Amino acid sequence: QDGITIYHGDCREVLPSLSGVDLVFADPPYGVGLVYESHNDSTLIDQEWLTLCRALSPVVFVTPGYVNIYRYPAADYLLVRVDETAQSPGRISWMNKWEPILVYGKPAGRLPWDVIYTASQSERSRVPLDHPCPKPIRLLKAILGSFGCTFAVDPFMGSGTTLRAAKDLGIAAVGIEIEE
Repeated sequence: QDGITIYHGDCREVLPSLSGVDLVFADPPYGVGLVYESHNDSTLIDQEWLTLCRALSPVVFVTPGYVNIYRYPAADYLLVRVDETAQSPGRISWMNKWEPILVYGKPAGRLPWDVIYTASQSERSRVPLDHPCPKPIRLLKAILGSFGCTFAVDPFMGSGTTLRAAKDLGIAAVGIEIEE
């Protein structure tokens, strides 16, 4: 609907069928032992999905969680999201007031910022599902809106924040989620 498509499945199976993507935003499972309906989040921390994303799009944004930053290859850029409403160490023991964002590739134009301030607690009420780590809509609107993006993909769609931001900005987007 309105340029937004959702796939229920494993991103490693869906990503090869896509083309024309100019930005990927990925918030992969953090590998902290959360058990979902169909998988354990630790099983998805691998490099296959990242390799597929990098082949699909000239720029890939990844929020790995600060405990996983060492598991990923060196990024071309490093951004930081600061949650102005979080009380360190955060609402969950493995979360923090800040979050790294790895950027692979060269975004169109230059990065307009290296720190993005959000207020996820006030935005949390907009998340329709009980998701353990939803991203704030302000973060996704900043990323999607800053680089002339026309077609974005979120391989770990979760609660759908990337798709909501894309729809609000008039950008076509695909979300892939393994959990129905």
